[in-house]
Amino acid sequence: MYLCIFKVQLSKSNKHQKFKQLNIKIMKKKSILCSILLLCMMLLGTMGFAQTIVFSEDFSGFTNPDNGANISSSLDDYTSRTGWNGSYVYCCSGITKVGKSSAKGWLQTPTIDLSGNDGNFTLEFDAAAWLGDSSCFWVYLDNTSYLVTGLNNVANSSDNYDANNIVLDHFTLPLSGGTSSSHIRFEGRQNAKTRFFLDNVVITQNGGTPTAAQPAFSHESGTYTSPFDLTITSTTENASIYYTLDGSTPSTSSNLYASPINISQTTTVKAIAAADGYNNSLVASATYTFPETVDNIAEFKALSNGSQYHVIDNDVTFVFNHGAYTYVKDASAALLVYGGSYFSNMTEGDQISNLTGKHAVYFGQVEMKEALQPAAPTSNIGTMTPMVITVNDILTNYDMYDAQLVTLENVLFPDGFDGSSNTATIVQNGDTMQLYNQFGIDTVLEANTTTNLTGFVAIHNSQKQIYPRYNQDLDGQGVVPT
Repeated sequence: MYLCIFKVQLSKSNKHQKFKQLNIKIMKKKSILCSILLLCMMLLGTMGFAQTIVFSEDFSGFTNPDNGANISSSLDDYTSRTGWNGSYVYCCSGITKVGKSSAKGWLQTPTIDLSGNDGNFTLEFDAAAWLGDSSCFWVYLDNTSYLVTGLNNVANSSDNYDANNIVLDHFTLPLSGGTSSSHIRFEGRQNAKTRFFLDNVVITQNGGTPTAAQPAFSHESGTYTSPFDLTITSTTENASIYYTLDGSTPSTSSNLYASPINISQTTTVKAIAAADGYNNSLVASATYTFPETVDNIAEFKALSNGSQYHVIDNDVTFVFNHGAYTYVKDASAALLVYGGSYFSNMTEGDQISNLTGKHAVYFGQVEMKEALQPAAPTSNIGTMTPMVITVNDILTNYDMYDAQLVTLENVLFPDGFDGSSNTATIVQNGDTMQLYNQFGIDTVLEANTTTNLTGFVAIHNSQKQIYPRYNQDLDGQGVVPT
């Protein structure tokens, strides 16, 4: 059994207080005094001192509509209660990120009546810090500041707007001094490098009517490729659950939950619990995303950037993998799939079904990112034969050859190539482009060497490039090494 308490330390100035959660293991009760204390605690528990929720915000509306834009000037469009204010506030897949690398941010609640219970209340929230930034931030109750320490530094740039990759810790702060017009403000500790993530802000006070337990969902928010039945429960005895499927806030006039709900398309489910003698619960919310379908790679590449997953309905062929770079193709086009370790054990020619991911453009290169793990290939059509084209083809009709495996015949290396170099100039019939050593080949070519060159067509900041796979791609063979 564990008892959770808080250690409070007053600083020398400005009444700053530091909160640090401690876990104290309660050993066997061997003394009469401990037994009496335990009995008193049980008796107090049966007296039913109700915890009333006076304010809550789960940031479920912070779902990346603006691709990382600062939404400080329009917070009311995203919060469940109007009146929030802030600076450098961002959406993060259902939680909020506060601050940016070069400037601290802050987020302040609407006016809250905290005058009940003599101004004593409990503030709870979930939080984490950006990797490498300060592991502390300030919480202000009106003009009194409290320093919250011990944030877990887990989020980094690749997690920036994906809450599924960010682990938040739970914090509980017992506070006093609330008034009928109080505000709670969350603010970075310093002027820069003080980014933090915040979710599930709840304020409770003793006394009044208790609040029903928040409903729980059988499935977490996320991306699903197969339909499922969603079960919703509440631990409050005899509670009724009401839900919506369109993202709107539920009430006791909403759908009454009676049996599992089949989820087969992208849906935001919100639910509350209601019971006699209780205030309605906090809103529980989850978003289940199902990919939209495109027929082939060409249709996928024609999409706009966004957070929506798409599945390529027809099979694609695995061509090559090196680290984060995977190349696939079908009859319509070729595609770079960036990230994920799912493809490292595949063999050239493997057929991939239902390839699923998000559309992205990186410095001009169209790619699939955040690909979901595909099913194991069930067939293989053999090795790929590179397309024989010219440098002029790439320069004048790049989109046709993007991400394709090609061979350029009789290419001149006027400056040669050193395996330690990242780039080399190549020339064919007076047309010039760039070799980029993306995959770490280490062969050496003397200046003015002419050879056939095989690799993947790429682009970076309008610079047309070719990425050879192996040393053999620079000696005219263009074959997979054995």
